Amino acid sequence: MYLADYSRHTNSAQRLRQRNRIWGCGSDGALLWSDPENALCRKLYPDYEALKKALPHRSARAIEQHCSQLLLGDRRHGWTALEQTRLRRLYPTASREALSVAFPNRTLKSILRRAAKLKLMKKRPDYVLTGDPLLDSLRAECLRRNFSMQELESFARARGYFASQSWRGERGYYDYRAIVRGIYAMGGTLTIKWSEQYASGEGRLAGAWPGSEAALLRSSFRA
Repeated sequence: MYLADYSRHTNSAQRLRQRNRIWGCGSDGALLWSDPENALCRKLYPDYEALKKALPHRSARAIEQHCSQLLLGDRRHGWTALEQTRLRRLYPTASREALSVAFPNRTLKSILRRAAKLKLMKKRPDYVLTGDPLLDSLRAECLRRNFSMQELESFARARGYFASQSWRGERGYYDYRAIVRGIYAMGGTLTIKWSEQYASGEGRLAGAWPGSEAALLRSSFRA
């Protein structure tokens, strides 16, 4: 491309901008932002509710985009180290309402965007106990290490047992083959504790087996 082409394109762009200013709208028909509207944005930002009332002919998305083009918000007022420390402390457990109160000069969208940039995660709620010590111990270890049941599924290759939570409901069952594989996949070990009834010869297998293998097996994980 020659300099004459650059010059021609530059002149064409200037003519287009001049025509838009005369007509008061862009090529797509959208109204151009006037100086009084820009002043309102600078005055009322970040109170978007007030901006929507002051600019009823503008959509909420248009107002947000224009405030961003005016270099308002985070682009102008960066996050301080103190604010980021407070966000790291509050974000895992605080609700969105609490975050908005803790950062009154920040929009919720700005707070969430900063949390994503800092790679902050919400604290997962505790798993509901299943009643089986082996499975509960395995799930507690996954929670401690921030692993989901889907991730455990991929580690243990349990054919959908953990991902679908097949132990739930009336037809739920304990797949000890999958559970043991999951324990070993997570770096755990199993220990056996024999019942005293077997040592004395008083107990039968069915009578001393109180419902599941978890009565005799215990799992432990490395810290």
